[in-house]
Amino acid sequence: MAFENPLISNARMRTMYRALVETRALGSNLGRGRRLPKGLEACWVGTGIDLSHSDFTSNSTGGALNDYIRAVGKREAAGAASVADVRGLLAAKAEPFVGTATDRLLCAVGAAMAVKRTKAGHIVMAYVNAGNLSKPDWKRVVAAGGRSNLPLILVVTPTKSSTSPSAPGIPVIPVDAGDAIALYRVAQESILRARSEGGMVVIDCVAMGADPVKILGRQLITKGIATERWIKNVEEHFCQTLARL
Repeated sequence: MAFENPLISNARMRTMYRALVETRALGSNLGRGRRLPKGLEACWVGTGIDLSHSDFTSNSTGGALNDYIRAVGKREAAGAASVADVRGLLAAKAEPFVGTATDRLLCAVGAAMAVKRTKAGHIVMAYVNAGNLSKPDWKRVVAAGGRSNLPLILVVTPTKSSTSPSAPGIPVIPVDAGDAIALYRVAQESILRARSEGGMVVIDCVAMGADPVKILGRQLITKGIATERWIKNVEEHFCQTLARL
């Protein structure tokens, strides 16, 4: 029997692998402006798969993909996606934010202020490309978001030339952008902190050149959590689902 980490179940690791595969495969089917750069799937899956439907997300292309990733997490027992699941994502209207990345993050700060007032334990998770904000922009966002222990998590995705964000007074946690399990663990701690009014956190996804799908696939096989055949079937089944659209 495979060893099961008490912090993340074997079933959850398999579900995360499925989410990585589906998110990557959907990249060529989503419309322009909604695709994720290949190799960054773990940044979204690792941080977003366990969000509640009552939590809020902010990204530049609309929340349909965030909702889909959450749905993958909820259908752990059901397994593979249905044609209806995928059609729902592809049909969802993406409403890109009209404004700069800084404007959007300041809106996320405002949303976090509103969420905190409800005292319902919800959070706001905002995704931003590191190359889209200058140092002065970061200072503005951090100065606004660092107030009043807001339930706000910023997930910073990397670019080739990006550097780690500067956020004085705010926890900045660097994590390998290709390691879905590491991102998941950091996200869980950050989400728990945010829900308990611990304040804003920045998850800095650092590009190490690793392929998140291959990394997690190898981990599952090595730990005896999945077989090579299961790994192959996940991709084949989803490709068949896409072909039936």
